Amino acid sequence: MTMIEKISPEKEAAVRRLISGFDAIPADWAALAAKHKDEDEFLALPMWGTLFLVGNMDRGNIEKLLIDPVPKDIHGLIGFMEDYGIEPEAVNAMELIALSASALDEIDDDVVCDLRATVLEEWRDSGDEDAMLATCGWYDVGSTGIIAREIDGELLLGINGAGYSFFDSHWVLLYDELGYSWH
Repeated sequence: MTMIEKISPEKEAAVRRLISGFDAIPADWAALAAKHKDEDEFLALPMWGTLFLVGNMDRGNIEKLLIDPVPKDIHGLIGFMEDYGIEPEAVNAMELIALSASALDEIDDDVVCDLRATVLEEWRDSGDEDAMLATCGWYDVGSTGIIAREIDGELLLGINGAGYSFFDSHWVLLYDELGYSWH
């Protein structure tokens, strides 16, 4: 079990001020908004039944932390494939893995896009819950364990978990990664 760092009362108050600026909304709203926007779109939602609507004050800062869980470059894709045990047959992926780093730099962008699509499809089909969220447009918010997605022009935050302290495990990390020092 990971020890949670004890924070000062001042920092706790500052983190609580940050999260009080977010509006909690039912995750069902996001599903309805996505369905209204595109009848065919399946929207995977985080486990926790509440999403958090980010106000304008923090939106730009949070958007700077967003990370696409699937790398767009060939080097990152190969490492990603190895990490997840993905062995796509399309796009000669095994040949790409065998290439030297200098040869990878010369690969056509279309090949990278095709490989990325194949990797995404295999990852999504694996049944991995993180894959379902990532392939439905959810981004990691730095290394906070929080995920974000824009729906209907609004930035939403979600947490794919339950049964532990979100405050200690996610919100304090978000405050720190945003570089805030309100305390």
